[in-house]
Amino acid sequence: MTILITGATGTIGSALVHQLADQHLAVNALTRDPGKAKLPAWVTPVAGDMLDVESMRKALKGVRTLFLLNAVSTQELTEAVLTLNLAWSIFLYSMASHSPTCRTLRRSTRLNA
Repeated sequence: MTILITGATGTIGSALVHQLADQHLAVNALTRDPGKAKLPAWVTPVAGDMLDVESMRKALKGVRTLFLLNAVSTQELTEAVLTLNLAWSIFLYSMASHSPTCRTLRRSTRLNA
């Protein structure tokens, strides 16, 4: 099972990266510049940008679980994520958490068995 973490270099994301990687899980970390990302050696940096839906589609290939840790996610991106064949999607927002889309996502985190 491959896991993709957005916000992997932030406070919460970096702690999550270490916890998951310590459990010997396959962890990919989304970053705009993989060469600059300071990640543990066993974590795979993946190039992508949260504002670029196509780069997110590429980053999500082969991923079964997504941790979407960011301040704001575009409506287009959250809708695109819902169309993917992910086993789990975990969304953590610090803003816009009262939008209709976010309420729907919180109720629907288990997307496929």
